[in-house]
Amino acid sequence: MVVVLVGGLLIGVLNIAFFNSGAERAIAPTEGIDGNDNPRAGLEVPVPGSDPLQRVEDEASVPETVVVPSEAVVIYSNSGFSPGILAIKAGDTAIFRNQGQRDFWPASALHPTHAVYDGTTLNEHCGDGGSSFDSCRGIPPGGEWEFVFNKVGTWRYHDHLNASRTGTIVVE
Repeated sequence: MVVVLVGGLLIGVLNIAFFNSGAERAIAPTEGIDGNDNPRAGLEVPVPGSDPLQRVEDEASVPETVVVPSEAVVIYSNSGFSPGILAIKAGDTAIFRNQGQRDFWPASALHPTHAVYDGTTLNEHCGDGGSSFDSCRGIPPGGEWEFVFNKVGTWRYHDHLNASRTGTIVVE
């Protein structure tokens, strides 16, 4: 009698420890399986992520999240350049978009020579095919101009058609 009682107690404790560990469980819908249409007559199925004893997948097998950088864009509007300072990496392209109501001409400081970025004057670099930080022309409303910044540094610029409007590109 004592063996049966201890055995029953041991089975009850093991049942609670291994099968009823406090983890949340869901009842599989199996109405009609037991012939009585008992809605709780199904099998218990662990809810994913609720069992504290469940093995966690190795972190190395979790796929990496890839973040695609947004465009490096400077907007020109009727109030000037935005952002006032844009930080990019060497080799990145900055896009200057005109959302204003009149042409603008993005160009390296200093006005009117535009010589700071590459050491050439406006007259020297505007015929070279675009290696200088100077659009060399007005960009109409709705238009844009792109420039690849290959030199590390802090590059101030202005609108050649309205030199009081300025901005800065920081190339790391």
